[in-house]
Amino acid sequence: MTVRGALAFVRRHGVVLESARGPVPSLAQAVAGGAIKGSWWGHAKGHEIFWLTRAMRDSPDVLVCRLVGSKVTDVQRAPSPPR
Repeated sequence: MTVRGALAFVRRHGVVLESARGPVPSLAQAVAGGAIKGSWWGHAKGHEIFWLTRAMRDSPDVLVCRLVGSKVTDVQRAPSPPR
């Protein structure tokens, strides 16, 4: 997955978990292509997951906070209202 793809994933869902399991989609699972057993660090795409989660944290279009279940959550920022 590319940074553009990860941003599109967050935009499409509005609210996603960075890597945890929960009631909303997980970016880590989307990158991995399915459920991850154990820690995502040990997954074959662990480096890609790390890189993309950091890209989301750096994006001005994504708010990163502890929201869903106190887990790191990516939220699509609302567009600014027209002036």
